[in-house]
Amino acid sequence: DLFNTNAGIVRDLVDAIADVCPKAMVCIIT
Repeated sequence: DLFNTNAGIVRDLVDAIADVCPKAMVCIIT
């Protein structure tokens, strides 16, 4: 359940970053 919640947050975050800066490198540590 927590994994699904985190996956949704990460997906939204990465989508927003891709819109603003498509060449950005994102490091996610969980």
